Amino acid sequence: KPHPPFLRTESASSTRRQRQTTRVDRKRSTSDMKICGACVRELPDGSYSEEQRGLRQSIRRCEECVAAGNQLVLMKKGRTRSEEDDCPICQLPLLLDTRHSSCRPCCMKEVCNGCLFAAAKRGMLDCPFCRASVPDESQSLAMIRKRVAAGDPVAICTLGAEYRFGGYGLKKDVTRAVELYERAAELGEKDAHYNLGALYDEGTDVETDTAKAIRHYEAAAMCGHVYARHNLGHIDGMAGNRVIAQQHFLISAKLGSDDSLRMVKAAFMAGLATKADFASALRGHQNAVDEIRPQEDPRAGRGALRDGRRVSRTASGSARRRTSTTPTGEGRGRRQGGQGRRQAAGRGVSSLAGVPLPYHAEKPSSSMSGPRGTIKSLRLPRRRSGTG
Repeated sequence: KPHPPFLRTESASSTRRQRQTTRVDRKRSTSDMKICGACVRELPDGSYSEEQRGLRQSIRRCEECVAAGNQLVLMKKGRTRSEEDDCPICQLPLLLDTRHSSCRPCCMKEVCNGCLFAAAKRGMLDCPFCRASVPDESQSLAMIRKRVAAGDPVAICTLGAEYRFGGYGLKKDVTRAVELYERAAELGEKDAHYNLGALYDEGTDVETDTAKAIRHYEAAAMCGHVYARHNLGHIDGMAGNRVIAQQHFLISAKLGSDDSLRMVKAAFMAGLATKADFASALRGHQNAVDEIRPQEDPRAGRGALRDGRRVSRTASGSARRRTSTTPTGEGRGRRQGGQGRRQAAGRGVSSLAGVPLPYHAEKPSSSMSGPRGTIKSLRLPRRRSGTG
């Protein structure tokens, strides 16, 4: 026999309650799941210690990975510089100081100054890579736009830098620059990730967003971006994650960063780093420097260009000396991360070792005519106030 109406109503209502309870339990169990930054497994909240539970996903490890000593994915990737950091002509790694190389607007290849000088010495004033004639400023912008239309991530990032700093006569448009940076970042351009991280970290023309800054810094660091790795060490050091910060500094020091090596040394002097860590950083840094050291042969592509004092040739054959475009008094030297602490006289102090911490920030793209072409966002350390 069919159930009476009142029994059927009660049965239906109880079924709805069960479904709602099941849905809430499923949502609660999903929210309690966290991804381990080492084994990349989604595990329940109870699989993490109280200390690890409060860390962000990229530096959080489950108890099993902590016991096994498994390394974070963030620390496994980006321990070597990518092939994109090599000069396409001499095949030697480019110097970290981008004043010693330039990005060609015709082919968007970054060529070291040594190869440019060697080509000019032989009477080649065209692009030494693609042999295109030297464009003027308007032609350079047209070339960049053409490669942007073709989907070249380097060109997209370069055009974003031009909008960011008003290069090539363009009106400064940070919104457009962020759009181009994000588009290039989606295509895997590490410089775009780095520039986005610097924008959100500094908060000069956009709203400060530390979470976004860290996300873009991490993406760039895992692609081998040296200064993104250094900045992550700064952020984690200011947040009190000294072990993580030390790992970042060790990696970037072994990639050739002088500032990171100084931070490892300061940590060793303060008793926060072991002698083995400091020795390993010294050896790795020396190997990186030896790899990019110019050859002694004056006929070599690098020549003696490392000090940046050689005279370059313009299209008309006249000589011009390159000067530093490093701005002063901005960046993290004036603003501390973490809890927004302020320091007098614009000097930031790292909680890692209690010493002034250099910070690498986004740089303007120096638009230059002549055989130098254009330079992407410079990746030099900002000078602290009062140091000149």
